[in-house]
Amino acid sequence: MAKWAEPSEETVSEFQKVLIATGLDNFINTKIIVNDDQKKRVIVPKKMTAEIAFAFDYQLAIIINEEIFDQLPPLQKRLCIEEALSGTYYDTEGDKLVVGQPDVKTFHGFLDKHGYEQFEILEKSIKSLYDAQKNAAVVNEL
Repeated sequence: MAKWAEPSEETVSEFQKVLIATGLDNFINTKIIVNDDQKKRVIVPKKMTAEIAFAFDYQLAIIINEEIFDQLPPLQKRLCIEEALSGTYYDTEGDKLVVGQPDVKTFHGFLDKHGYEQFEILEKSIKSLYDAQKNAAVVNEL
């Protein structure tokens, strides 16, 4: 079962910097949620349903594996956030939030800004952190 929690102030601050830089903070309210059991990606943005958005005034939930995220160096934290949100934007003409899955083949803006080498280093770092977490879990079971 997932272990849901509130993020640290440091994590919130890192996300706020990116949300402000992208301008998303002008259009939507975002809730950052920690789920350290999340295995596929470190950060997953999810569009809230109309009911959730109305009831809680959050249009976007960002679910983060903070255990992995905290182990990244500052530059890679920023890159991780930017990459995860690369497919997320507010369509002002349609007056709606668009949340697309990040894909380096589709969202060239991230690669144009940081280069493929930085993306590759980030991906390898995250994979090694997940591997270390998995190995620690196996050792703890013994």
